[in-house]
Amino acid sequence: MKYGLFVIALCALCMAGGCAEEDVLPGQQSKMASYLSGTHQPRLMTEEEAEASLETEPQFYTAFGNTAYRYIRHYYDVERQDRVLVDWGDRVSVTLWCYEFAFKNITFEYDQVMEMIERKRTIDLPYFTNEPRWERILQAAGLNTEYWPFEARTFRVGDGTTAPGLDQSLAGCRERDTVELYMTYTMAYGDEMIGVVPYRSPVAWFVSIDKVEKTD
Repeated sequence: MKYGLFVIALCALCMAGGCAEEDVLPGQQSKMASYLSGTHQPRLMTEEEAEASLETEPQFYTAFGNTAYRYIRHYYDVERQDRVLVDWGDRVSVTLWCYEFAFKNITFEYDQVMEMIERKRTIDLPYFTNEPRWERILQAAGLNTEYWPFEARTFRVGDGTTAPGLDQSLAGCRERDTVELYMTYTMAYGDEMIGVVPYRSPVAWFVSIDKVEKTD
């Protein structure tokens, strides 16, 4: 399987859909853009709109390929510019929360999720995460976590071992950034079928860039 870095042993293969790419892809792109500018909190504008905006700190997303949408949380933090910048070819260690995306807001921060559980509210479960504290949540939800790798995921940006949308979106981020990444199926896994995500489904990945090792 091409993206072995994120493959986990869960459930059986999902059934394939029959829609053509020319029907599925534009729909996912349109819904994602609408979600980001409407439902997402905070509401986001495109990078081009942000450059022309009169707001002091406009919140924006950047689009890559066809299409991955990236939003960097706390982009305007004063100390952010002093952190290590991610360039193509750098080695990064990341913590991930990966979800099938239903065009609605997702809570993935551990403390907030635990509060939701205590209040008996419904939570979204990731199909993959390597955040160690989430093992307790997944087990409580009835999932077998024996084969979940709860350790840092390390790879070289651009080496082809992960989703194209993640590779393209990491360059320009900085160490300790928290990145929201919304990807059409073409930028996540293409036409390959993986057993944890329905065929040609859009995904939302939340990425904590824990460490960046610069290349020579």
